Amino acid sequence: MGERERILAWGLIVLLITVAFGFFVSEQPRLPGSLGGSLLGIAGAVLMLVSALYTPVKRIDIVKRLFGGGRGLRTFLTIHIYAGLIGPILGLIHTGRRFEHWLGIGLTALMLATALSGYVGRYILSRIAEQLRDKKELLHGLSQNFDELLDNEVSTGPAPHSFPAYLG
Repeated sequence: MGERERILAWGLIVLLITVAFGFFVSEQPRLPGSLGGSLLGIAGAVLMLVSALYTPVKRIDIVKRLFGGGRGLRTFLTIHIYAGLIGPILGLIHTGRRFEHWLGIGLTALMLATALSGYVGRYILSRIAEQLRDKKELLHGLSQNFDELLDNEVSTGPAPHSFPAYLG
């Protein structure tokens, strides 16, 4: 994943969080029932459904072949990521930041948790795995250097130590 895509995904997450906490600032009571609000809600739901299709496409071999195998799967993963970020943003805008019933509050919380956990799984855990790989390579190199030094010391005998006279 390129740096530009990470920045774009980070920007979408910041936008999602900003929109989510925007209901503390203002409320748009007419938006959820209006035509524009309904269209935003439908578009958000469609994007979230498209995002949900990634799992069966990834797991079912026949469907995976229809999407072009591994290469098509990478493209679909990108679609999955962006649809999974933009869909909840549209869904939150659709709500008009008006939460009057426990069901709406619960569904909104689940939608946010799903989007944020996807971000954590894709970007943060991959960054941790990358850093762990680098640390393992460093450890392997240091271990080889230590083994070489140990072999040299065993074959030539212990190196003479020059201690100062007051330690001697």
